[in-house]
Amino acid sequence: MNVIFSLPEGLTLGGVTSLSVGMCRELVKLGQPAALIEHSTMYGNPKLDFDLPREVRIVSCADLLHPDDPQLDVAEYLPAYRSVLPGVLIPNWAYGTFAACAKLATSEAERLRIIGYAHADEPGYYDWLLHYEPMIHRFIASTRDIVAKLAKLIPHRQSDMSVRPHPVNVHPVLQRSYTEAQVPVRLVYVARIVQRQKRVYDLIELANALAAQDADFTLRIIGDGVDKETLRLKLDALPLAIRDRVSLENSVAPGQLPEIWQASDISILVSEYEGTSLAMLESMAYGCVPVVTQVGGTAIIKSGENGFCVPVGSITEMAQIIKSLANDRPRLARIGQKAHTTIRAHLSYEQYANWFLQMVHAVWEETPRCWPADRPLLCVGQSPQPPPDLLAVPAGSADGLHH
Repeated sequence: MNVIFSLPEGLTLGGVTSLSVGMCRELVKLGQPAALIEHSTMYGNPKLDFDLPREVRIVSCADLLHPDDPQLDVAEYLPAYRSVLPGVLIPNWAYGTFAACAKLATSEAERLRIIGYAHADEPGYYDWLLHYEPMIHRFIASTRDIVAKLAKLIPHRQSDMSVRPHPVNVHPVLQRSYTEAQVPVRLVYVARIVQRQKRVYDLIELANALAAQDADFTLRIIGDGVDKETLRLKLDALPLAIRDRVSLENSVAPGQLPEIWQASDISILVSEYEGTSLAMLESMAYGCVPVVTQVGGTAIIKSGENGFCVPVGSITEMAQIIKSLANDRPRLARIGQKAHTTIRAHLSYEQYANWFLQMVHAVWEETPRCWPADRPLLCVGQSPQPPPDLLAVPAGSADGLHH
């Protein structure tokens, strides 16, 4: 029996992909066969080398239409999906991945069990999980708020719902250094370069605000996206003294991120909304101090203890916090250490994978759930939209650390 994760955007940068790949790594360590179904990208994200263990099987649908393409013929996916059965399959998101599972559950349900994730507090997830509920054995959400909404939609399935915040890789002991007072404090932004949701142009305002406060800093902006060239033009228009402090870099392979986090003092997030930002959590695991906007998933941050939150758009306040940390490097180091401790205590992959594997084996022993013949395969909901690339916890919700 395999554990199978569908990747609607293929092996590209994104929280859902990172979670799926990370879980495959952990599962094969535990002796559990695991597989990934790679789909084509619709949203322009470059393919990355995740350096997967050879034990993780990759099945490709990358030459077929994207799972959100309205012209999709779900039957074209079936050979790839059948090739990794029997198994417990996680469709993740997209109409096509769920519909392929539904087609298989019409006549081959005994070889298939389905786990439905609500990665985000986004309408699409509720559409998918409600429509495909008949074939789903378990529902996993990252916060109690998401589960509460699901329970209102499908109250008879509450006993099959679990709350689990998403895990990150974290070492037991933090071994890193921070910059000294005479060296510019090192800031980093790692995410998609898009204005919608990410508000990347606020990074220009942040650089200006830091310079106005005479803060000694460098800022690395790492990523790709549809607004990258516009951001580059805005950077080039900055005064040279500020422009020289900011670098705009391409996306990197996931294996390079630990080095980036360890070479940075502070991780930046200026988004208007998020899921739980995996970049934020991973940076904390490596001792970066998060200075972020108050969006979904930031309830784990206790301002002044393991990071800082500011209201969306409050760039001057963000700059003031960064300036204060630049002026007090011992305090910066203490907060970075506390950030690591927080992630280590609650969000390690080891804890998550052991729980997940027990759940998977319990699901496999349950009765198959067939797809009703009179129910359409495709869910008719809102226009397809890519979910946030960073996994979702609603703003202001509990952090989900107490299950």
